[in-house]
Amino acid sequence: MISDFFEISQRIFPAGQEINFSVEARYPQKQISNFANSGKLRMCIFADRGIFPDGKIMHRREFKECRIALNGEVLNVSYDALEEGEYHFRLEVVKTADDGKENISTITEFDIYILEKDLFKLRPYKGDMHVHSSFSFCGSSTDDPQYVCATAREKGLDYIALTDHIQIEGSESVLDFGQKFSSNFQVFRGEECHVLQEKLESRFCRNIFFRPVHIVNFGGRDGVCRYANEHYEEFHAQVSEMAEKISLPYDFECRYLMAASDWICDKIHEFGGLAIFCHPFWRSDNMCNMPYAIGEYILQQGKFDMLELVGLGEKESSPKQYSFCESNNLALAWWQQASIKQGKMIPIVGNTDTHDAANVLGTKNIRMFSFYLPHDKEASLYKNEVIDRLGMMCDLAKKSGVVLCHENEKGIFGESAVHCLELHKALKE
Repeated sequence: MISDFFEISQRIFPAGQEINFSVEARYPQKQISNFANSGKLRMCIFADRGIFPDGKIMHRREFKECRIALNGEVLNVSYDALEEGEYHFRLEVVKTADDGKENISTITEFDIYILEKDLFKLRPYKGDMHVHSSFSFCGSSTDDPQYVCATAREKGLDYIALTDHIQIEGSESVLDFGQKFSSNFQVFRGEECHVLQEKLESRFCRNIFFRPVHIVNFGGRDGVCRYANEHYEEFHAQVSEMAEKISLPYDFECRYLMAASDWICDKIHEFGGLAIFCHPFWRSDNMCNMPYAIGEYILQQGKFDMLELVGLGEKESSPKQYSFCESNNLALAWWQQASIKQGKMIPIVGNTDTHDAANVLGTKNIRMFSFYLPHDKEASLYKNEVIDRLGMMCDLAKKSGVVLCHENEKGIFGESAVHCLELHKALKE
């Protein structure tokens, strides 16, 4: 956008007060004085709602003009007090030809937001509350939790919650990520909760659970699925008892999953977290992953804190993108219908639910390490196995359109310059 070439000093103002801000070019070739020397500058303002505080309706191409003053290379702009809303500003240069005709060129355009005190005093944060790492069975093998956090920060997010399937441990491994770099970037505990089918020896990269129920535990001080697994007999007995009390015309398995959704939401709240009801219309294997009856039950119970209205992130070139857009559109219609029926706006949230941070969040280069070796063994004994494993990682990276950047680390195969050269020769592609 052409606004990228200019610095706007302030874009959010309180309602009812005169607004004053400045516009300055970021690069010499866009200096405002150059435009001023070729014609008359003017700053136009358009009301997003089509009407100004004075009650005048704005017709097409109609605008009001701001007061401007060019001081060196800084353009100072002011306008009278405005009501809450979004306003579009356009800086133009008007050149008048010899025949009197005006030639108008746009220099830059941008939006200004006017807010009442209730919103103006709040600080907006941008984050993602539903992101997977390599701890998830269906996540990308290159998405180490630290890498996912670094990618999120690189893309301008203020916070993130790693929400791997049935495990909170991925998020717990990076809780101090921001502090390591003296950053205010915040990592929250999180997990995507499901109904366990059985007690598991390990939940790492395991997808052994009933698939219909997907509820994110955001910010809870402990893992719901960790608790359910460690106390599986208690969990199963409580959910079974709850299921018996549900008087709906469905079989026990369906009522069990309904009851489990209640149990999960209650446990999330017990742990101080927020319960996010995820992607109710996600389709897998040519069918809706969550039976409609279970979704309606969760909606009517209303124990969740937010409905994930936009999710299922995928890069634009993916064949899954159309299906995911359809799922989001169905969720939007469902939310609108339910909000009208209940007479209140159901809280919503938008997340990526990415299982491939490099592509969805936009990173093309991934820092990675080789493999740690036993301290009492000769490194050359593991050379071929290391190269085989790195070769598989390179193949996956190539298919995903990303570049793996190897970094030295003490104790790995690749610690010395000699081993790095061997890896480079073996993995040229």
